[in-house]
Amino acid sequence: MKNMKENTKKTARILLRANSTYQSEMDESLSIQRELIIEEVKKHQNWILDSKEYIVGNNVGDKDSVTDRNVLQEALRDAENREYDILLAYKDDRLGRRMLEIPMYIMSLKQFGVDVYTVKDGLLTPDLGDVMGMLKLAMQYG
Repeated sequence: MKNMKENTKKTARILLRANSTYQSEMDESLSIQRELIIEEVKKHQNWILDSKEYIVGNNVGDKDSVTDRNVLQEALRDAENREYDILLAYKDDRLGRRMLEIPMYIMSLKQFGVDVYTVKDGLLTPDLGDVMGMLKLAMQYG
C-alpha cells in the first residue's frame, strides 16, 4: 500500500517572492528562484509541475500578515479546492515575514492535503497527527 502511495503523481506549484524594488533585478531574482525550483522538481519523479505560479510582489513589507497577502490566500483557496499537492518555494521566508504565522500557514495548507517544500530545507510540513513535528515547526519559527 505504501509503495502505491509513493508512485502517485503529485502536482507541484511554485511560490516566488521578489527580492528587490527594481524591476530588472526583480525579474532576475524571480527567474533564478524559478530555475532552482524547477531543478528541485526534476529530482522527484512523482512530481508534476503545474503551470500556475504564485508570485508575491516586492511591495510587501515585513509587517504584512499572511492574511493580508492576496497571493498566499489564493494559494490557500486553491489548496482547499484540491488543485495541487505541493507548494514549493526557494526559501521559507517566501511564506511570510511574521515568523509565528509561517507554521500556522503551513498547517492550514496541510489540512487541505498540501505539503510545503523549499529548495533550501526540503519538506517543512509535518503530518497532521505528528505532535512532535508540529512542535518542532512552531519552535523553528518562534
